[in-house]
Amino acid sequence: MNPNYRAVASIYDHLMKSIDYKEWSEYLQDILIERDCKFTSALEFGAGTCKISENLSRKFTLFVATDLSLDMLLENKIQHNFVKVCCDMKKSSFNKKFEVLIAAFDTINYMLNRTELTDFFVNVKSLMNKNSVFLFDASLEKNSLKNTKRLNRKGKVGELAYTQKSFYDKENKIHYNNFEIISSNSVFEEKHVQKIFPLEQYFESIEDAGLVVLDCFDCFSFEDVDHQSERAQFVVGK
Repeated sequence: MNPNYRAVASIYDHLMKSIDYKEWSEYLQDILIERDCKFTSALEFGAGTCKISENLSRKFTLFVATDLSLDMLLENKIQHNFVKVCCDMKKSSFNKKFEVLIAAFDTINYMLNRTELTDFFVNVKSLMNKNSVFLFDASLEKNSLKNTKRLNRKGKVGELAYTQKSFYDKENKIHYNNFEIISSNSVFEEKHVQKIFPLEQYFESIEDAGLVVLDCFDCFSFEDVDHQSERAQFVVGK
């Protein structure tokens, strides 16, 4: 079994080809404009192949894109005006504070228990100044229930054939995505695990970390999140 995203990195952009990263980035930008945020420095956790970073970095003086997977970061081969750093977002430390911090597209769901979630928020707090804003979205149970069937798929990318098997464990609130990737002479397997926390847990962990929820939207809108939402967009301050 390979570490997360070592093999999947090579097919990730194909898997996510239906995602409009430009529109997603514009939504995040609109939130920042609405809150009159400074577009000086930004840090993105779980940047992956840096599609959000590509779109947002041009708005900032300094933009740092981080991910635990070096393979994912290296998949983005275009020269951009942002810095790439391979690090664990649960333990990342920089010798500066950032005006804007971002964790987009299910990044937060890789925290697998309440302790990890709260500790992550504590780490985020250490990278914020008094006026900083942290934007993150969380995939909710409605999203898993709706999309599990669609995510059971197979296909081909160049010389690579892949199979994705998706399963949502409703009792334990865990979403599994298992990948098999076959090249001409090798077979790679990866197992991705995400925790689907109840909405209330995010509020509790944010408060426990000494942070404040400024807004919580039904993602891609400015309407309040509710229990029919598939994804929540949080706006967090210090």
